[in-house]
Amino acid sequence: MIWTPSKSSTKPLQLVECRDDDTPTIMMKLNGQTISVGRSPTSLLCLSSGAVSSRHAVLEPADNGYVVRDLGSRNGTFVNGNRIEVCRLSFNDIVQFANSVFRVKELVEETPQCHTQVEGAFPWSMSMMQFDRLLNDDGIVPHFQPIVWLKTGVNYGFEMLARSTVSGLENPGTMFSAAAKLDMECTLSEILRKCGTLTALKMHSPGQLFLNTHPKEVDHVRLLDSLTELRRLAPELKITIEIHEAAITNCESMNELCQELHNLKMKIAFDDFGSGQARLDELTQTPPDYLKFDIKLIREIDKASLSRLNLIAALVAAARQFNTICLAEGIETKAEADTCLDLGFDLAQGFFFGRPQPFRG
Repeated sequence: MIWTPSKSSTKPLQLVECRDDDTPTIMMKLNGQTISVGRSPTSLLCLSSGAVSSRHAVLEPADNGYVVRDLGSRNGTFVNGNRIEVCRLSFNDIVQFANSVFRVKELVEETPQCHTQVEGAFPWSMSMMQFDRLLNDDGIVPHFQPIVWLKTGVNYGFEMLARSTVSGLENPGTMFSAAAKLDMECTLSEILRKCGTLTALKMHSPGQLFLNTHPKEVDHVRLLDSLTELRRLAPELKITIEIHEAAITNCESMNELCQELHNLKMKIAFDDFGSGQARLDELTQTPPDYLKFDIKLIREIDKASLSRLNLIAALVAAARQFNTICLAEGIETKAEADTCLDLGFDLAQGFFFGRPQPFRG
């Protein structure tokens, strides 16, 4: 197993419903009372979905905690994706009554309680149930896309891109969508980097390994903790940490992060530069080792107007004054590659040079 969620909490717990719409979320305190769960109006936790049995399950206090007991329901009760008859609940567990998904979380005082759920099956409920499988059952399959020297085509390194074998969570979009509903984007991002690093250690001369971060991580002390652990696992691997442009909002904290990364003998790349506001102030005050120009700037660049070409050339020239290596993302044709070379780009990435592929040993 790759990851085991924390099973301890010093605060009282509650069940919090996982939803993807605007319906008020159900929150049920686990405060020592027995809680009946079902479609029946007499249930303390009344779930009106037709998939839930009339008397579906019961939550019972036991040994300073809670157990959930299925009452012979038609569509089952699940904890962390496993169908159960009786199971002790712990902090961060995912509990599912048929198609109704809940998370065991710390109790936030004065949160409104809603004990009755509106009718409706959730098409994403299976993804919620599958999320723990993704984290625990080796479902992540790192893919690697080559990054090359634009002038020679010689391989420089790889970017690790996440894929998985878990149904409904095959790509980063679906993975992080599920993680967001559980407030676990940082945890998922850490796991993906670890999987990519451990796989890269099996590769012969992988070069520079580019690993992504989630915007939520940038202000977290745990980011440095997770990167320190990566360096312990791979003391000699050449690692570059990618920070999305949208997360670069504070020059002082970014300078501190850059310094910490360099202390770990890691490099830093600003990703998707130009996808939103090109933050020239941050670029000059905190020059990264690499600047990855967004695919929107590179797509059909060979057909771009002279003014657009001049702008990109000026940005590349400005970055190079700070010894920043410029990388063009999303190159799909020789014409795009030739134009990027003329504009002064050093590195390139895109389908023209290679698609993301799993490591096959």
